[in-house]
Amino acid sequence: MKNSGKSITLGRASSAIRDAIAGTGAIRGMSVRNPRGGGDKGPPDLIVDLKADGRRHRLLVIVLPRGEPFFIERAAGTVQANAWSKKGYPVIVAPFISDRGRSLCRHLELGFVDLAGNAAIELPGLSIERWGKENAKREGRLLRSIFSRKATRVLRKMLIDPKRRWTLQALGAEAHVSVSHAQKVVARLEQEGFVEGSWGDISLKSPGGLLDAWRARYDFRDQVAVGYYLRSSGTDEVLSALSGLGEGSYALTLGAAASLVAPFVRTTDVHAYVTGDLDEVARSLGLESVEFGGNVHLVTPYDEGVLYDTRAVRGLSVVSDVQLYLDLYNWPMRGREQAEHLRERVLGV
Repeated sequence: MKNSGKSITLGRASSAIRDAIAGTGAIRGMSVRNPRGGGDKGPPDLIVDLKADGRRHRLLVIVLPRGEPFFIERAAGTVQANAWSKKGYPVIVAPFISDRGRSLCRHLELGFVDLAGNAAIELPGLSIERWGKENAKREGRLLRSIFSRKATRVLRKMLIDPKRRWTLQALGAEAHVSVSHAQKVVARLEQEGFVEGSWGDISLKSPGGLLDAWRARYDFRDQVAVGYYLRSSGTDEVLSALSGLGEGSYALTLGAAASLVAPFVRTTDVHAYVTGDLDEVARSLGLESVEFGGNVHLVTPYDEGVLYDTRAVRGLSVVSDVQLYLDLYNWPMRGREQAEHLRERVLGV
C-alpha cells in the first residue's frame, strides 16, 4: 500500500484522529507515529498510543483512499491476516464513511474516523460516537449514479432474479444498456458491497441491502399521476376497462396491483402506468377529466425499466414485484405495511 497512492495524506489522517479523540476529557497523553519511517512495508499506516481512564491503548490505523464497503472489507482482511486484534485496536480513516460503511465497521469490530468529522471508537475508558456529519460529495455522487434512471435498469434485472449469476453481456442485453454501462454500474455496486464475483460470473451479495438503499431514495409521488373519474359500480369495472388497453400498454401498481399479488389492504383507487398520451388513453377508456381526486390515476413511466418484467395476474397487467415494492413503500395510504407484506410473502429478500 503505497502512501503516494492515497487520497488522504498521513498528516491529514493524523489530524483527523487527534480531532476525533480531543475533547473527550478522558485522554491523558497521546502520540502518533508512522511505523514505516517513509518506507513501503505495508500497513498499519499510523500507530497511535494513548492513555485514557488509567488504561493504555494502541490504535493501528489504516488510511483508505475511499470509504465504500468494498474498501472497508479489504481493510478488515488485512486486520485478520495480521491478527491485529491482539496487537491493538484497528481503526480506519477515510474521506467519508456512509451508513452502510458504519454498520459494516461495527459488524467487523473496526473503529473509524472520516474527514467529515464522523467517528466511532469503542475502548475501555474511551467511547467515541459522532455521527450525522454531511455526506462527502464524491460518495453522494456515487450513490446517485447507482440509482439513476438508466442504472436502475440493471438493478431491476438483478433484483427480480436475485440468485441468478450474470455475465456482463447478458446483463447489458436484458437491461437494454450497453455492456460498458452495465460494467460501470456493477463496479459501483461492488464498491458498495452489493455484488460479488468476476465480470463473467456476477451475483448479488446483498439483495435485501440493495433494495433497502433504493427504497430510501425512491418515492412514487415524485412522478405526476393524473387523476380521472370512471362512472362505475366498483373497482372491478375500472380494472376491466383498463384491461381493454392490451398487453404492454399499461401495468397496474400500488393498491390495485397489490390486491392481485399479495392482498393486505383494501383500495378503491386504481393507479396504472400507461404508454402513450395520457389524455388519449383516458378518452379511449371513457374516463372523465377531474380537477382533483378521481378513482383512476394514470402515470407515464419515468423510464422504460419501470415496465420491465410486467406480468399478467388474473388477466390484468401488473408491474414487477420489485417495482411494486418501491411504489408502495413510501405511499402514505398504509403503503409501507402493504410493501412489507409483499416483501415477506413474495420477494423474500
